[in-house]
Amino acid sequence: MPDVISLGSINVDRIHHVSADVLKGLTSAHAWFPDQGETIIHDVESLPSSIPTPPDMVQYGGKGANQAIAATKAGAQTTLLGVVGSDAESTDVCEHLSEFGVNIDNVRSAAMPTGTADIFIDPDGDNRIIVRPGANKKVDIDYIDTHFETIIESNCLLIQNEIPPDPVTHLLDRLAASDNSPTVLFDPAPAGGADKLLHPGAIDYVTPNETEYTALKPALSEYDGVLIRKAGGDDVIVEIPDYLTLSPPRIIPDESESDIPDQIHVTTDPEDETQTEGRIPDSTRLSITPPAVETVDTTGAGDVLSGYLAARLPVEKSLLQAVEKAIIAGSLSTQHAGAQNGIPALSTVQEFQSNNRH
Repeated sequence: MPDVISLGSINVDRIHHVSADVLKGLTSAHAWFPDQGETIIHDVESLPSSIPTPPDMVQYGGKGANQAIAATKAGAQTTLLGVVGSDAESTDVCEHLSEFGVNIDNVRSAAMPTGTADIFIDPDGDNRIIVRPGANKKVDIDYIDTHFETIIESNCLLIQNEIPPDPVTHLLDRLAASDNSPTVLFDPAPAGGADKLLHPGAIDYVTPNETEYTALKPALSEYDGVLIRKAGGDDVIVEIPDYLTLSPPRIIPDESESDIPDQIHVTTDPEDETQTEGRIPDSTRLSITPPAVETVDTTGAGDVLSGYLAARLPVEKSLLQAVEKAIIAGSLSTQHAGAQNGIPALSTVQEFQSNNRH
């Protein structure tokens, strides 16, 4: 069982199902309102009165928490590092995470509200997210240093961009200088300021969605690790520089080991013109079409992919097999409302593969 650390946000999600007309009005009224698929940080005590309230439902979320649950469901022993508030909601948040089997022993409490995320879901199930950080702002360098030994002993570390960047940069500096650091997966959401965390030599995998990839394209062109991005048409593009030493070592499984579902289509073309501009030409490119599912809510699908990937990389025989499970899990999660409600168990993903194997 691999050890995974998720360092990131812990939020209470406020879900708003809104019409296309309401979204159009919000976008017109507020220049800062997020685009489709975008997450922004809006550090205010309350949202403007023009924002629809109350929400349709209140659930649990936060990219750090979501990815921790996903990694746990994918078979990892997962520890969550982050900060919750001293309000009554925070107790429920921790109890909720513990029920999923996430280790919350090192989650700290601060004398301020737990972070919140207002999630606006359109009729097609796509989302726009406004995060108010709350207690997430209290993740600091001292907290990082206190738990550095726990981090360094893990197999994989998950980081996001919903906590302050300075302590994360400090951590990446320490990891880059270490002789034995975990595999680091970076989900660059929100995209604002995420380019500063693309630390050379410390981050092994970056997993942007299409909106984040577009915003970060200049920085990603200089990034020298594995890039896993959702591209136009909902394909997932994986770019692997050939000089990298990967774990697992193989990119594609042997034919005798292949259990690729019929709904997953893989092409390999290192010369494809859609390869990220500026990245070195000596690389392998995979284009993977996820399985088609009836989408209810895309919130947290990227978190499910990241969490699953962190859990499966240490145990699968090839990178593709780990990515396959992560993509399937992310797709299956969109069939349910809420970031955490639809995260599938590993057995569900394996059953899907078995039923759709060619």
